[in-house]
Amino acid sequence: MSREDQDDVTETLPALSDEEAPPAEETAHLIVLTGSQIGTMVQVKDGLVIGRGSDAGLMLPDDGVSRQHVRIKATPDGALIAEDLGSRNGMYVNGRRTESRVLKDGDKIRIGSTTILKFSHADKLEQSFQRQMHDAALIDPLTQIYNRRSLDDHILREFAFATRHGAPLSLILADIDHFKHVNDGYGHLVGDAVLAGLARLLTKSIRQEDFLARYGGEEFALVCRQTPGITAFSIAHRLRCSTKESALVAERPKLRISLSAGVCAIPDSSIGRIDQFIEGADRALYEAKNSGRDRICLRTDSGRNWLFDED
Repeated sequence: MSREDQDDVTETLPALSDEEAPPAEETAHLIVLTGSQIGTMVQVKDGLVIGRGSDAGLMLPDDGVSRQHVRIKATPDGALIAEDLGSRNGMYVNGRRTESRVLKDGDKIRIGSTTILKFSHADKLEQSFQRQMHDAALIDPLTQIYNRRSLDDHILREFAFATRHGAPLSLILADIDHFKHVNDGYGHLVGDAVLAGLARLLTKSIRQEDFLARYGGEEFALVCRQTPGITAFSIAHRLRCSTKESALVAERPKLRISLSAGVCAIPDSSIGRIDQFIEGADRALYEAKNSGRDRICLRTDSGRNWLFDED
């Protein structure tokens, strides 16, 4: 047989039947089908607590969810049970209210008014696929934080919750000062590195219950639940200072940027709609930019006055 003939020979391996194929190792998971964390997939382990509290293993800051709403616990024979922790609005499994239920593959658990979880067993390939689908829909690919679509959905629910319960809610809109100069002077690749570096810095600096998203271009949004305006003002001040002090691009340590930010908060007698809430933060950001940049502006007194933070 010539060398050319040998190169044409391929070995065909017989396909494995379902009985012969090694079983993929599956683990129990919960997938958020509806709610603020839609698409999130978490592995279910004994003792997992679901609720809106920052100490919950699966934190769901949705309307009607108690701080500790449901606990998943394992039985001696390895089954998993969902039990209501005395929540205000109860737990529903497959449409029926229950205090405790042994979970089966495909069960749907509703807690609060908007959140539905699916209990499922998945192998590593399925887990990877689910995460990719989640990231593609909700995560900004450059900065790896939530995108504008995620922000719009989240802020709608948070605004509804805050206005219904009279709870404080703050929105911070932050913008990189003179970002065009970065792109023009260093190139768009460095500009992208600045955006990604700032997103990492902000993610490390915020509280677990805060919601960070890329608002568009070089703008970022931070939704602060149960947070009065003056507290959000302090948060924005801390973020502004840490941004100025940090080298966001390792290859260019001398490249530093500054932030301007606008803060708007409710309750506010002049704000009754979500568009007015967002417009208030946007107007405060404009005032911060217009007054010299590298500063924070808080909308106060129903938009009649502004409180500035600057060096």
